[in-house]
This record gives sequence, structure tokens and C-alpha cells, in this order.
Amino acid sequence: MRYLVRALKYFVYLSIMLVLFIVVLCLLGVIPKNIDLIFINGTKSLPQMALIVAVFAAIYPKVGFTTRNVRMVGEASETEGELTKFMNSRRYVLVKKEGEDLVYRRASVVSKCAEDISADEKRAFVEGLRLKDYDAEECSALCPDGRKIKVLFSTISYLAPKMVFPEGDPRYIYSQRIMYMSGIAKDRRLHDQLLSQYMILKSFEFSDHHDFSKGELARVEKELRKAKACALATTEKDAQRLTSMPYVSDYLKERLFMVPIEAHLTASNEEKVLD
Repeated sequence: MRYLVRALKYFVYLSIMLVLFIVVLCLLGVIPKNIDLIFINGTKSLPQMALIVAVFAAIYPKVGFTTRNVRMVGEASETEGELTKFMNSRRYVLVKKEGEDLVYRRASVVSKCAEDISADEKRAFVEGLRLKDYDAEECSALCPDGRKIKVLFSTISYLAPKMVFPEGDPRYIYSQRIMYMSGIAKDRRLHDQLLSQYMILKSFEFSDHHDFSKGELARVEKELRKAKACALATTEKDAQRLTSMPYVSDYLKERLFMVPIEAHLTASNEEKVLD
């Protein structure tokens, strides 16, 4: 039944996409606005097109969802604990156990939530993802096709700052004035965290997954040299990229520190899902 529901859903989606595609081509003047001229057999081609779409819709649920069978060596009672721990680290949770067969399904994790997010806020967020019947106790919700999935909410905590490079001077962590350099999306929380502890003289914000060029780092260093006893802060993610760049100057290495983060789920019952 679940397979049939998926197939019908994809038939509708593919049909709508096909119609929209033809309409756009007509509006752009790429093809004539006459169905008898678009298809060789005119309107008689429509059942044939519907049949092709139906075939694709019937096949896609089979090939579009991946199921992997893994055979473990040893007794099930001996390997289940380690296997479950490994799968949990990849955000998979145990959903069914039949004899020696274990079935895991990937859990949906909503990250970077507020630490005090309420059950109502979680429910509203889940509904915004087009899921329904969210159960805060079971940490589950239903997909449009009827599948039940686990939905977890995680937040982050900021740990004590530390230098990025071994040759860094840890005294700069206690500087009152800093400049901030970031190449990730939505870094406002870290910016506000730093602002509560330091005076931020200047911020250098780049696009997500940004690889800093030699010229960009030179510009940052130039501004940094203008301010005495000023440190440079960055994110843990950016720090990992910077350590692999050979053109980071000694001046920046001495003053550059990062703020490590620690991710954890927002509720104890969510932690139990992964235990």
C-alpha cells in the first residue's frame, strides 16, 4: 500500500512538471501553442504520454530509495550493541528487530535550535516541513506518504576559546578587543556570543564554505595591525580550513583563536532515541 501511495504521488508530481514544462516552452515561443503541432498524433498522444509518466512513477519508488543489507560476523547478541552505536553516530535509529535482523532508519535532525525550544515550537517547525502527527514523547512524525520517521532537535553550546595554531599566543584569548572573521552561513549566534565577551572592532564575513585567499587574509592582517593588542576570532569550521592553508602569516597565527562548539539534543527523551 505504501508503495502504491508513493507511485501515485510521483505520477501527480511528474504530470504537473511535464505540463509546466510544455507551458513554459509555449510562452517562450520555442514550440507552437497548438497541441496538434506539438505532438505527432496531436491529442491522441496524451494517453501515451500519461502511460510513460505512469511507468516512471511506478519505477521511481523502487530505485529512488536506497536499502542496504549488511552482514555482520559474529553472534547477533555480541554485535548488536556496537552496530547500533555505529549507526547512531550516523543518525540512524533502530526501528525494527526481527530475530537476528535489525532494521535502521535515518532520523531527521533539526540543528542549531534554541536551547529552550518548546514542544509547541517543535510541532510548528515539523508542520513547516510538511510532516504531521508530531509526537514529542516518541520524537516521531508522519511523512506525506504515511512513513513514520524520527525527528530530533539539536542545539549547540560554545566551549572555551582556544588558539587555532600551535604557535599561537593564548594571551590573545583574553584580549578585550578583537576582530571577527567568518566564512559560514548563519553565524549570528557566535557573533553575539563574542560580542558579550569582547569589543568587536571589525567583522570580515564571507559566503558559506568560503576558502580564504591569500589577498583576503592579507587585507585582514592589514586591518589587524592597525589596532594594538587586538586578537582575531573565527569559527571552528573556518579554523579547520585555515590550518591547511600554507599562506597564513605568522602574525595571524599568533593572534588567531577559535570558539569550539558542542552539539547536543534538546531533550532527554531525544537522547534516549540514540542510546
